[in-house]
Amino acid sequence: MAICYGLVEGQQYDWGTITGFVSIPLVLGLGVVLLLAFLLVQRLTQDKEPLVPFALFRDRNYAVVNWVSGVLSVGMMGIFIPLTIYLQSVLGFSALKAGLTMAPASLVSMFVAPVAGRMTDKIGGKFILMSGLILFGAGGGAVCRVRPGGIPRPFGATVVNMTKLRGNPWAVLLVVSLGFLMTLLSPCATSSRAWRARHPGC
Repeated sequence: MAICYGLVEGQQYDWGTITGFVSIPLVLGLGVVLLLAFLLVQRLTQDKEPLVPFALFRDRNYAVVNWVSGVLSVGMMGIFIPLTIYLQSVLGFSALKAGLTMAPASLVSMFVAPVAGRMTDKIGGKFILMSGLILFGAGGGAVCRVRPGGIPRPFGATVVNMTKLRGNPWAVLLVVSLGFLMTLLSPCATSSRAWRARHPGC
């Protein structure tokens, strides 16, 4: 929480003093120390009942998928949060209207997910996951390159209006890729025989 607070509120305090001797660098440093302390405690309790069993990360699939999930989360926050701020600060949308504008993105992912699951049964999850990552990178990079005046209508509306060829195709590509990725992250992480042998109840 200390790291999150420091990163989120740092700009408000100009990355300096919050009150008294408490400053943003101090909060961030405290967060790092607490994180290291948590890892140390987990390391010392591995032979008992640790909260995070480090043995999980010996499985290559599990370790890679966790790394991909972290990168994906950062990418999503780096795209959707600025778009939401743009809708409210530049286009003047209310918080509710901005949220409803982004909602179709989740609906598209909901319809794409079953298709991704069926394709996984036929050609394997690895290829679908890699395709999703490529599409996410291409779509997210293209959307981020749109100039401030270059979004003709709200992000969610671009998804709806694609049938009329009036929207931004890169936005559609972005949300379609999320449908592929969210469906396959967990199955790919636990798909190996070694994982199933060590964790039969998972």
